[in-house]
Amino acid sequence: MGAGGILIFFISFYLLKKAFATTGTASATAPPMARDRERDNDIVTLSKIQVALLATATEVQEQLSQISLSADTETEEGLWELLRETLLVLNRNEEHWTHGFSSSEKVKIQDAETKFDRWCFEERSRFSGESLVNANGKVRSQENGSVQNRAEGMYIVVTLLLGTANDRPLFEDVHSVTDVKNALATLSGLRRDYLMTFYLLWTPQQAPESLDYDEMLSEYPFMYQLV
Repeated sequence: MGAGGILIFFISFYLLKKAFATTGTASATAPPMARDRERDNDIVTLSKIQVALLATATEVQEQLSQISLSADTETEEGLWELLRETLLVLNRNEEHWTHGFSSSEKVKIQDAETKFDRWCFEERSRFSGESLVNANGKVRSQENGSVQNRAEGMYIVVTLLLGTANDRPLFEDVHSVTDVKNALATLSGLRRDYLMTFYLLWTPQQAPESLDYDEMLSEYPFMYQLV
């Protein structure tokens, strides 16, 4: 596996829960009492969505690198903007999608941090190294000397990990292009004050490197071929 890019933004679920109890704007579709019951209860939702794209989507890696380098990872506004820009990159490259996977589940807030950290560790462990990291406002990058110019038809895998204040799953399993589009649309419709934590990962980090079919299946055997 080639080196991956990763952008990390994490704030304690407990601290965010306290902040959400006293801040936020009214929803246009739900009264304040209904809004507060979901946002301030002891349930959060952890979601993962992964999309494999053909490496013919030559601008994806560069675009993800650019938005990650420019993201303000120390503010909620910067986190929200990063998510929106990531969703735009994926949607603009729909014709290159080949495989997908998703998971979304509600968990008790006292268990959320441990489970989310486990997800992050599992995903980062798939990389042989991390050539670009933006965490807590600090950027670390290193040249990947193993970049290879591989043939067309290989793959890039983009992973989004989110923790949100929703008290129910955001989407079901994805098996088709339409399923992925619907899941991304759900994420784009999230309220900004519901976004609690977000990891963006992609591998390989830079073009023209890509994963061959065996590499992708070895590290992401659970992904479905989209129909």
